[in-house]
Amino acid sequence: MQDLGTVLPVCGDLPINIIAGPFSDVVEYVKKRQNEPNQEKSVRYITSLMKIPNVLMQFPVIVIEPGGLQRNVRVMEDYHGPGNWKIHPTSGYIEDGNHRAVAIAIAHDLKLIPCYVGRARRKLSFFL
Repeated sequence: MQDLGTVLPVCGDLPINIIAGPFSDVVEYVKKRQNEPNQEKSVRYITSLMKIPNVLMQFPVIVIEPGGLQRNVRVMEDYHGPGNWKIHPTSGYIEDGNHRAVAIAIAHDLKLIPCYVGRARRKLSFFL
């Protein structure tokens, strides 16, 4: 999990310094926050997903190759406000299933998560 990152801003309302780091940091952050009274919406959502651990395992997450920010800085700032968007370099980024991946990792106490690996979608232009 330390070889993966998240694709922002899909990790919701978690702090910038957490979601810009390795996926393992996100998992540890949620583990620490899941029983605290003032949780982020993302932590509550992940905690609710953990109630169906066997169902989660039927839907592996999608990981894409690295390539820096997958969203432009303006979009990131719209979601999270201004910040230092220096993303921790990883071998791949979770494109689909960020919350589900955290729930799977915690519910099953995993060090490795099942995933599909692919490439980031490239912008294509079509002319008629």
